[in-house]
Amino acid sequence: MNIFENRVAIVTGSSKGIGRHLALELAKRGARVVLNGRNADAVQSTQNWLAEQGFTDTLAVAADVSQPLDSKRLIDTTLQHYGRIDLLFNNAGLGQNKATLEESSPESLKLMMDVNALGPMVTAHFALPHLRVSKGGMLFTGSLVGVHGIPGRASYSASKMALTAVAEALRNEVRGTGVYIGIAYVGFVQNDEGKLSLGANGLMEPIDGAHNDKREAQDVVARRMLRMVEKKQFKSYFTALGKLNMILNRISPGFVSWMLGRFA
Repeated sequence: MNIFENRVAIVTGSSKGIGRHLALELAKRGARVVLNGRNADAVQSTQNWLAEQGFTDTLAVAADVSQPLDSKRLIDTTLQHYGRIDLLFNNAGLGQNKATLEESSPESLKLMMDVNALGPMVTAHFALPHLRVSKGGMLFTGSLVGVHGIPGRASYSASKMALTAVAEALRNEVRGTGVYIGIAYVGFVQNDEGKLSLGANGLMEPIDGAHNDKREAQDVVARRMLRMVEKKQFKSYFTALGKLNMILNRISPGFVSWMLGRFA
């Protein structure tokens, strides 16, 4: 059974990366997809890209989900256009270029938490009443760095760890309502050409250390995430390395910390 047919699915951060492929995979399954990103031209480009492949039942909403008023506008615009919300993919987020906490400006720390942690929480806040009505679901894009803090990526690790707490709390808050909550711990994923990441100074700059030949393809990750929703799976750790990381962190967090420190 195709659970996505005719469902209204919002994908934050869908103008590029995993989010763009989530939008495509949802459209292939017959969903009505709401595209979102901060840059209006980039969101429109994704909508055009989908239309070229025959998927025209989409809505493009340029909004910065780290801003509460923009998050509310995203939800309100979806309701005005489609009349309902069935799925929310809380996917928008920033990466971090390597910098110690001492090197990172307070501005960069705040921006990371605003986008990666506060943004998903606020968007969830506005979407949840409508997901209760539709008995829909919400999936957070987490990261394996949310399992154990990574040296040189403290703010990114903290923001992704925060999503675990949000997902765990939400799962109990909606228990018995029919609303699905999940979080995907993705690993190293291929980057878009020219991708920018947050620098220590709080400005966006070219991403460091990207080796796409050793990373998982974005479409593969997107399909895994949709399988989680199909199975109503709460947590999933992507890749064999990710599963090993999770197991070792439970058995011997001190060993994991020592190993990570060697590569800091």
